[in-house]
Amino acid sequence: MSDKRNILLIGASGMIGSRIAVEAAARGHDVVGVARNPDRVPGAGTITPVKGDVSDGAALAALARDADVIVSAVSPRGEGDPMAQARSTAMALVEAASASGKRLIMVGGAGSLSLPDGSALIDQLPDTLLEPRAMLAALDILRRSDVDWTFFSPAATIEPGERTTHYRLGTTTLISDAEGQSRISAEDYAHALVDEIEEPRHIRAQMTIGY
Repeated sequence: MSDKRNILLIGASGMIGSRIAVEAAARGHDVVGVARNPDRVPGAGTITPVKGDVSDGAALAALARDADVIVSAVSPRGEGDPMAQARSTAMALVEAASASGKRLIMVGGAGSLSLPDGSALIDQLPDTLLEPRAMLAALDILRRSDVDWTFFSPAATIEPGERTTHYRLGTTTLISDAEGQSRISAEDYAHALVDEIEEPRHIRAQMTIGY
């Protein structure tokens, strides 16, 4: 294992966040798992559940003082206005990263990726799908910031599955398999994200993953 990291993980109770927490703890890293309902955060190993709100940049900055990296695994859903939520979340995260001087890794969305022909995936999606556009707005906020950020877009489909550690990484183009399916398990996504924490390769850049 690489040197132990102190990870501030926001959204640690969710489908992706909980798997990032477990993967990081399994490698011996210390994880402070922030969630509105900390009782839902995995409590095994070196994971410390903490109650918190991603919209409170000052509070996140205080939590980040002892961290080596901030990881956000929250999504803009459940509060009525995905665009407003994504923007406020991204701004709070940038505030926390800037104030603490720490690296920020954000779990992004596939909608901000390009297709192999160079066209934007977002243009192929119905206008009624607001979350992909909200995550694209969050990416724009990161790009305009001066913090050390990474925006990690999953494949088009991400769901609980097997931890294979066999996958492909990319930057801004959607990764699909030989059958044209773009997919990744949440477990393999978490594996790749913790790899990125241990050995940063996508600095102030977007990255993606798929089989």
